[in-house]
Amino acid sequence: MEAARLSALFSYYLLGMSRDSAAEVAGIRATHSEIKRILQNRHYLGDDVYPRIIDDETFNAVQDEQRRREKALGRDRIQPKEKPVPVIYTDFYTKKSTQKYTDPIAQAEYAYGRIEGKVNK
Repeated sequence: MEAARLSALFSYYLLGMSRDSAAEVAGIRATHSEIKRILQNRHYLGDDVYPRIIDDETFNAVQDEQRRREKALGRDRIQPKEKPVPVIYTDFYTKKSTQKYTDPIAQAEYAYGRIEGKVNK
């Protein structure tokens, strides 16, 4: 994506255009959520890998404007969904083996199938 288009997107958004309209006028084809991620991408401020495209003042103004618009639409009260916490097994044991296979792959499948785990809390 060209730096001029990104800069234009930020400018048009600050002028009061919607995300979609600002992107369209700037010549950026993206979904509504992609545009939001573009406007929140800190890489455009520059770092060791990326050159600076957007100055701090413009970037911060866009973040403030997004929060203002979300609040005006009542979206600031929407809580993000909680991500499920994965279960991490910390103790493992195997049931006593009762079968022997001549095929090493079949034996490994049998042995691994006998492993059970539990979570230490």
